[in-house]
Amino acid sequence: MALRTVISSKIPMVVILGATGTGKTKLSLELAQKFETEIISADSMQIYKGLDIVTAKASPQERQLIPHHLLDILEPHQNFTVVDFRNRALKIIENLTDQGKIPIIVGGTNYYIESIVYKILVEDMDDTSALLWDKSRRKRDIDDDIIVEKTKKQALGKKSNDSQDESAEASGSGEKKEIDTSKEKIKEDVDNEKNFTNEEIHARLKAIDPKMAARLHPNNRRKVLR
Repeated sequence: MALRTVISSKIPMVVILGATGTGKTKLSLELAQKFETEIISADSMQIYKGLDIVTAKASPQERQLIPHHLLDILEPHQNFTVVDFRNRALKIIENLTDQGKIPIIVGGTNYYIESIVYKILVEDMDDTSALLWDKSRRKRDIDDDIIVEKTKKQALGKKSNDSQDESAEASGSGEKKEIDTSKEKIKEDVDNEKNFTNEEIHARLKAIDPKMAARLHPNNRRKVLR
């Protein structure tokens, strides 16, 4: 079981992640009491009514002790996606942080937790859920974004000029420029990944591992880079 304090777009929270029966509930209750806060369940089975013993769900007594969110909210036949979880969880997190509380996220469903910690995993955020991310931005983050955008434009301008030069040199030859897949070049590209678009990074993965590239969407930037 892993416990760590994380910053999700500058929102402080505690995440307790682990397998069923490893003591997550007990630890979350102790922390919630200590910090006078509330618990958000990140378990794809505990959102459904019933199956309390199988899923090691917090007992009614434990829920009376500390407020729990996203437990027993659906009937077993109802669908619930990671986007549904993300949208609901972010609103709860926003409410708790507005009250000065540190949210405690506890569960064993990795992709639920990742949808909160890593914004890049879920791109289609609506305006309401995006509010949490926007409210947490600091001026230095905005300044960093401006610098990154300038760097991207400069890099794209240089690449455009280089492409024109290469096109002129290769005209008539009919040869297609191949992507350099050497270890040194790959490391260099990863170190400078901010200079590349999602499509460019995905193209590099495709040149190295076509099967893996076929499994990943270009917008899943974090996993493509990994």
